[in-house]
Amino acid sequence: AMLYLAPKLNYKNLNIELMKHFSRLQTSDDQGVIRTNTIVCLGKIAAHLNPSLRGRLLISAFGRGTQDPFGPSRQASLYALNHSERFFTLKDIATKILPIVCHATIDPELDVRQQAFKTIQVFIKKLETVSEKPELAIEMEKDVNSSNVGGTANETSWTSWALTSLSSNIGKLTTKPQQPSVNLTLAKSDSQTALATTSTTTTPAK
Repeated sequence: AMLYLAPKLNYKNLNIELMKHFSRLQTSDDQGVIRTNTIVCLGKIAAHLNPSLRGRLLISAFGRGTQDPFGPSRQASLYALNHSERFFTLKDIATKILPIVCHATIDPELDVRQQAFKTIQVFIKKLETVSEKPELAIEMEKDVNSSNVGGTANETSWTSWALTSLSSNIGKLTTKPQQPSVNLTLAKSDSQTALATTSTTTTPAK
């Protein structure tokens, strides 16, 4: 229902109240599928968020999701970062997103590691393109500050992936969540440092 309500919500309800609710679900809900669905929903409504807040909100939420003990939630967070790449500045990609995603390359679950490498490739390719042709930077960031962003061809694949992933992993809900590997845990402090720079307090626009 939120996918249809999001475009109709005012600034405060969408960008502040709803984001607070999503944050609570991510950090407090004991059901992995709920936390995963929160990530999927946020990825779907990202285009409706206020451009001045969108990048920080998405990096904070998806970055937090990569630390979730539930594998599908970590995978969904990486997929969401990939899906939302047009909303991030080149600087944020290089200094905030890639450090977060790289930690997932040593995740204990193969599906998560594979998605991490795919996501890294997408962002690296974007940075390489601009490095070779700096004049393309404006085009690459044209959606970052846009408040009228339409859907992309990835919408169908994003929805299809989410439904398939949740269905195939539903059996894991009754088992003990798998904790990140020792190496990932040791490296977690660096990832949290990157996240801390994006988790700023927001106030309604005047």
